[in-house]
Order: sequence, then structure tokens, then C-alpha cells
Amino acid sequence: MGVSLTVLGTSGGCPGPAAAACGYLLRTSSTNLWIDAGAGTMANLLQHIGVSDVDGIILSHEHPDHWTDIQGFWVAAAHFVNPPVENVPVYAPTGLRDHVYAPNLQSNVFDWHECEPGDKIQVGDISITFARAQHPVLTLAMKIECEGKVLAYSADTGPAFSFRELGDHFDFAWTEANDIDEIIKRDAPDSHISGRQSAVMSKDAGVKRLMLSHIRFIADREKVLEEAKSEHPDVFLAQENRIYEI
Repeated sequence: MGVSLTVLGTSGGCPGPAAAACGYLLRTSSTNLWIDAGAGTMANLLQHIGVSDVDGIILSHEHPDHWTDIQGFWVAAAHFVNPPVENVPVYAPTGLRDHVYAPNLQSNVFDWHECEPGDKIQVGDISITFARAQHPVLTLAMKIECEGKVLAYSADTGPAFSFRELGDHFDFAWTEANDIDEIIKRDAPDSHISGRQSAVMSKDAGVKRLMLSHIRFIADREKVLEEAKSEHPDVFLAQENRIYEI
């Protein structure tokens, strides 16, 4: 099968018209890893795998556009499949668990693990190393290694973070690209990056292929991509429900 990344949602901050919030399904020959679970991503996830096929969940940070669909996953796992799903490992920054609807945590669906920058975890045949992104809340950027491939995910971040904190060679990376450069520098200079800033960071860290996601639905996506292409030779926009072979 090889390594693939399925885009479950691309909209930053909240869902947009016909666009779920952020989420991704990383698949190897033996592991299905759900990375971020924003609103709408579970509906897309179930077009590709079943509830019982999820081997682990990683949530990058506590902002709702990155995690709220685990609430619906709990309902399906506890009540809609037979036998019920139990002990799905969930890896999330310290404190996110406090925001989850309490009865969900009193069942056996989730095996919750609180993570910090510098931690390294293993989900099946996938190894993940965390670093701290630049964002108002604790946010985990990721280096992902599986089947000889090295990937990186920025999660939400400002420009002070660099993939170089995780390494200097990546076969594939995906990042937020919240809007065009002018708007990001004016409205969110310390908590988000533009497509151009993402491309600069990725090129500096030796990223071969770059995918832009977490784009606000009010942004001009083509302008975001145009700015990024000025800085990186192989960059493209994430498309919802598209499967990308790594």
C-alpha cells in the first residue's frame, strides 16, 4: 500500500462552504492515524475507513477547529459498532482533555495520553516527534517517520517556528497557509503564517513537496498558492477527500 495522506478538511478556524475544518488521515500498510479532528472531518474519514479501523488519534492543540469531531467518534465507537471500540490511543497537548465532554472520558473508548514538545510516540509503524509551534496555546508540530518516509506537519504556527527544529530533510510536509502575506502580517503576525511564509520555511528545511492547508474560507486560495509558488518549487493546495501518495 505504501504511505498516503488523505485530506479530511482544509478550512482554517472553522468549517467553510462545503469544506470541513482541519483533519488528515495518514495511512501505511498496517496503520490508520487520524491527525486533527476538526468539525466535519469524521464524515469524510468514514468515506475511507470504518470506525473500528482507527488505530490512533493525534490532536495538535485545543482550538476547536482541530479536535471537536472526536466527540462524534466517541458516540459511534461506543454505540454504533459491534463490538464497541475500546482503548483508541489519543495523543494531545496537556490541557486539551479538560475541554472534552466529560462522560466521553468516563468510558473505555479513549486511551488518553498528554504530550509535550520533545516527546516521541509510536502508533503502529508510525513514529512521531513533537516540537512546539508558535501559537497562543500549546500546539504540537510534528515530524513523522514511516516506511522510510519523513514527513512534517506544522499545525497552527507563527513564523518564529521552523521545521528545522525537527530536521533538515522531509519527503513531504503540510502546513497552514491561513491567508495571503499582507493579511497575515497585519492581522495575525505571531500566530499564523501565509502560503509564502510556509514555502520559505519549508524550502529552508529541505521539504521536497509542500501541501498548503488550514486556509480561511474567506481567503483567495489561488493568491495564497501564487505567493507560495514564488518561494518553493513544488507546492500545491490541499483538496478535501483527495488521497496523496507520499
